[in-house]
Amino acid sequence: MARFSIRPTLAALLLCSGLALAQGDFAHFTYGSGYQTTFTLVNMSTMDSANVNLFFYASDGTSLQADVQGVGPVTPYNFPIPAGGSKTVALVGDPAAANSTEGWAQMIVVDGYPEVRG
Repeated sequence: MARFSIRPTLAALLLCSGLALAQGDFAHFTYGSGYQTTFTLVNMSTMDSANVNLFFYASDGTSLQADVQGVGPVTPYNFPIPAGGSKTVALVGDPAAANSTEGWAQMIVVDGYPEVRG
């Protein structure tokens, strides 16, 4: 499920679930040239923390270093989500850029057994 607003900022609420060593795909993101994509990931477990990797790919499937707000260009972006917690990941870019960056992302929970949804 995806929701997009028609504003200079493109915000997406994408659903993805995964278990330990499982993965989920986010079908599309866009950032730069006045657009932004925001992922909000929630650890549904009240007992276990989740260690998450977000891998970013260009539309042609090649690896992409996405510009994560407050971090810079990365792939993958590695982060923990505490039990019952959440993490917001915003992809940003130069708002004055002539072209936006588009692609897709893959989430992998690398250890533990929590269910992560976005």
